[in-house]
Amino acid sequence: MGHLIHKLGLAKDPLDQDEIIKGNYRRVLARRKEEKLSGKTINLSFKDIRIGEQTYTIVDTPGDVGYGKNEIVGVFDSDYAIFVISAIPSELYQSLSVRTIEQHALILRSFSIHDVILVVNKMEAVGWDRAAFQRTLMKVKEAFERRRYRPRIMEVIPTSGLTGANLIAIENKADWYDGISLHHALSKLRVQDGNTRDQPLRLPVQGLFNREEDSLVITARLQSGSLRIGDKIVIMPQDLHSSVKSLENVHSAIDEAGPGENIGARIVAPADRLKRGMIGSHAGSRVASDFVANLFVYDHPTIVRMGYTPVFHIHCAHVRGTIHKIISRTDEEGHDTSFSPSFIQNGDHVRCRIHLLEPTSIESVLEFPTLSRFAIRDNGLTIGGGTVEEVL
Repeated sequence: MGHLIHKLGLAKDPLDQDEIIKGNYRRVLARRKEEKLSGKTINLSFKDIRIGEQTYTIVDTPGDVGYGKNEIVGVFDSDYAIFVISAIPSELYQSLSVRTIEQHALILRSFSIHDVILVVNKMEAVGWDRAAFQRTLMKVKEAFERRRYRPRIMEVIPTSGLTGANLIAIENKADWYDGISLHHALSKLRVQDGNTRDQPLRLPVQGLFNREEDSLVITARLQSGSLRIGDKIVIMPQDLHSSVKSLENVHSAIDEAGPGENIGARIVAPADRLKRGMIGSHAGSRVASDFVANLFVYDHPTIVRMGYTPVFHIHCAHVRGTIHKIISRTDEEGHDTSFSPSFIQNGDHVRCRIHLLEPTSIESVLEFPTLSRFAIRDNGLTIGGGTVEEVL
C-alpha cells in the first residue's frame, strides 16, 4: 500500500532515490521509528485518498498476529478489506503454517467484513507465473473456509509492490490477466448502508492526543449520528461531560462530521479519565457488565467451560470477561440445537451470558450492529468472536 500512496503523490515524506530503487515503500505508512527500521506494521496508520468524487481512508493494519489487538481496532474502523498475500511459496506456506491467514480471517469474520479485495503481491519474484497466482488464491480460500469465513471476493489482483505493476494501471507483465488495477478496484467501492445519520450519536474513542494544555483530541470513526463544533457530548462509562471545540478530518478543519468519517475532535477533558473504547454521545450511551452473546470459537487449543476469562475486544474497547453461563448450542444462523451444554469446542456456535470485569460501553446488535461485534483473544491469539444479542 505504501507504493500505491507514493504513486498517488500522497506520501507525507517523499522517498529518496535510493529508497525507491530498493523498493523501501514501507516508510510511507510507517509512523514509528521501529516500524521504519523493521518494515513491519505495529500501529494503525490512516491515509485519505480521493478518486473521482469519492474519498477513501486507507487503514494500514498489522499483519503480524502478535499485534492483533491493533489490527482489531483497524478492522472495526473499516467497511472493506484489502487482503495482501505474498505469491512467493516459502512466504505463503510460512503464513499457512503459523495460521496467520486464519487469524486474520477470524478477525474479519468477527467484525462482519463481508467484501474483500484480494491482492496477490510479489508476483515479480515468481516471474508472473499464473500457476503461482492460482495456487496462492486457492490456499487463501481454503484458509478462509477453515474458519468459515466466506466473504464476497470482489477482485483478485496480481501486483508487484516492488515495481508498482497493477497498482495504478495495468502493466503487461502477465498476458493471462485481464482484470483491473488496485486503484480501479478502490474506485468501485461505495459507502456501506449501515452508516446512518438519523440515529443517536455514537463516537467510540480510538486514540487520544494532547493538543493544548487544557484540551485533548480524541480520534474516532463516527458510527452514527452527526457531530458539530459546539456540540455538548457525554463520554461513557466515565459520565464525562464536555464540548467540541474543533473538528478535523485528516488534518483539515471541518464544521460537521457524519457517519463513516474518521475524525479528530478537540474537547476539554482530563486525559487521565479517558481511554480507548469509551463512547461519546449527545445524551449518554449504555454501560453494562453483563450481556447475552452469540459466540463462536474456532481456534482454542482445548475446550472452553464456564468460568473461562479471555479478553473481549468489543468495538475499540478491550476488557477481560468471564463466560458466566452457556445457554445453548446453536447453528450458524443462531437457531438453538441443544440446551445447557457443559463446554464449548472449536467449531461451536453458542448463546451464552458474559460478565465483563469492568463496566463497558456496549450496544446490542439490533440497535447498533457495528458496536455489538467483538473478537475474543487469549495468549496473543484470536480464538473466536460474536455479537451482543442483549445488554443486561
